[in-house]
Amino acid sequence: MNCRHLAVASVSVALMSCATFQRPAPNAGRPEISVTLPAPPDCIAARVHAAFVAHQLPVSTSQPGVIESRLPLLRGLQGYYDLFARAVIIPSDSMTSVTLYGEETLYPADGPRTAGETTRIGPRSQGRAGEVWAKLQTVAKELQGDATLVRR
Repeated sequence: MNCRHLAVASVSVALMSCATFQRPAPNAGRPEISVTLPAPPDCIAARVHAAFVAHQLPVSTSQPGVIESRLPLLRGLQGYYDLFARAVIIPSDSMTSVTLYGEETLYPADGPRTAGETTRIGPRSQGRAGEVWAKLQTVAKELQGDATLVRR
């Protein structure tokens, strides 16, 4: 095979691989749990607040539309870890949607005075982040009742 045929074959393979490339879903890599409930947002907010407290997610912020649990900053092998769990409550017509998610920020060893790297927690999370993800799943199941649970 000469160089020209090799070049044409290489371009063909490259074009075929582009044709089969699939873009990831918009929320891929950003795990969250969504629950839709047939109740007004104020009732749902009270249920979410109670579920957070019942599952050892102390509520640090509670305002209309957002309930958050910020866990204490912990020192680990790679630096300091900041972790929070959040419920975003969005009303629509006769339904209310609740989106549950968490994020963990790793700060370098010199502490949270410098910018950290933030990642969403999810099914593959381990340690404290994995425990918080499991608690969010339990909160969702508790809220679910006759609602529809959608995982992305």
